[in-house]
Amino acid sequence: MAATATSPYAHLLTLTDATGVLEHADGAIARREHGCLDDNAGRGPAGHLSVVPVQGRTEAHSPPGFDQQPVEVVSLAEAAAVAHATTGDPQWLGRLDASFAWFGGANDGGVTMVDAATGGGLDGLTPQGPNRNQGAESTLAWMATWQLAQRLLPARTGDSSKVSSNTAAST
Repeated sequence: MAATATSPYAHLLTLTDATGVLEHADGAIARREHGCLDDNAGRGPAGHLSVVPVQGRTEAHSPPGFDQQPVEVVSLAEAAAVAHATTGDPQWLGRLDASFAWFGGANDGGVTMVDAATGGGLDGLTPQGPNRNQGAESTLAWMATWQLAQRLLPARTGDSSKVSSNTAAST
């Protein structure tokens, strides 16, 4: 789908540059000085996704930051899927993959963010590990990320039983 002046895709593209999806805007104007949601400032030491924590992040605070929420991860996954659909650029699939991997343990805690027994998404990543609550928001974030990955990265996700097994292995 091509971006038009009235589509939300057009605005997403104004918030995107070669580095990534910009984190902040002043009205509709991108604020590049605050960095990107998914640039190198948002990468952990091992290169995994390190999302902006609840209290935010400044240039003085590099990853990791806590508490991290699954809703931030699904937002990046959705943005990557839209950017890929709009531009056809395969780099966006790597960003979707990083979001999917965050739930499987490629995160600042090195822990899975999905309960293998229930399939529920865990509510947040804290300095002490995952918040084991499994609210609707976190479960929907996991489900939406998994569905995008299943559709766009089928070799990565396999079927749902494989995802549960892979996720359980990283706990």
